[in-house]
Amino acid sequence: MSEKVENGTNNELLEKPRVVIFGAGGVGGYLAARLAECGRSFVHVIARGSHLKAIRENNNCIVLKSIDGDCTSQLDSIGEDAQSVLSTATTPVDAVIFTCKMDQLAAAAEAMLPLFSEKTIAVPTQNGVEAPEVLGKVVGAHRVVGGYVQVLAYISTPGVILHEDISPTIYGTGLLAESAPFVSDQLKKLELAFVGAKSTRLIIHKDVLQNMYRKLTVMAAYSGVCSAARCNLGQLRSIPETLALVENCMNEVVDVAKARGIIIGREVVRSSIDYLVHHVKDSATPSMFRDISSGKPSELEWQVGAVVRQGHKYGVSTPYLSAIYAILLPTEIANRKKYEQRKENTND
Repeated sequence: MSEKVENGTNNELLEKPRVVIFGAGGVGGYLAARLAECGRSFVHVIARGSHLKAIRENNNCIVLKSIDGDCTSQLDSIGEDAQSVLSTATTPVDAVIFTCKMDQLAAAAEAMLPLFSEKTIAVPTQNGVEAPEVLGKVVGAHRVVGGYVQVLAYISTPGVILHEDISPTIYGTGLLAESAPFVSDQLKKLELAFVGAKSTRLIIHKDVLQNMYRKLTVMAAYSGVCSAARCNLGQLRSIPETLALVENCMNEVVDVAKARGIIIGREVVRSSIDYLVHHVKDSATPSMFRDISSGKPSELEWQVGAVVRQGHKYGVSTPYLSAIYAILLPTEIANRKKYEQRKENTND
């Protein structure tokens, strides 16, 4: 396999970037499949369980069933730990993309530390706005960027990712205040890797935190209300009172962001409501709702809880999201307790 790639604007040949994706669920699996499909980077994936087994048995190929076209993409390596990358990589890792849940992020970063050379960057995808801080405490804030993904995808069967809504997929990133000078060059390498990725756009924002808050505006409200009401999007938007609750929750996120000095116009709330009402299918449900309903730990703390915590910190009232958080917290605590018990029983 060639270790050079054209830079996308002229015929200059550059070193292929080496990208590690931690997690092969909906987001990680989708990104891995599209990156490997276009062939402009070396793609290594960290996965586990039956999903890892299925991909290995399929010659290290991950299958993507997508509204934008299916593909079967061969990865450069897939394994459970950093050693699976180190045993195959011939050049340093340029970027580690973390696609795990927030409550797994610190441990994931610790596990990937052997992959971090002088100029390796850490790129989050998690919902919420706290992932960069969590990563920075482990790998160093100077090498962390902001990040978010807009896609609806999940594991349909082991080894297979189903992408059923949102096109094109948007992967937004950008420098943070603490980012070192070399990070800009590494982001350009990552951008190069995505050139030609089908229906997938990497956008490097000047103010990535603003865009992360824009996504949180939707996710905290949509995820929180659907989870508390136990409903899908079609049911939610058919009831004026429930849809109004979503809008009120969105406005609370905007108010909290403003208190941090991050301005999100009220038109974002209006356009987000319009998008949810007119452009997403009735059966859509947020991952938080799916996790809570199936007895799994969810991202309640990092979506709804994050806004409530920041509201307390900055003196902003968040009555709607605070109520939703309080309603969902008992179930979340019970699910986490059961999850920890299952882990202990598995390890016995």
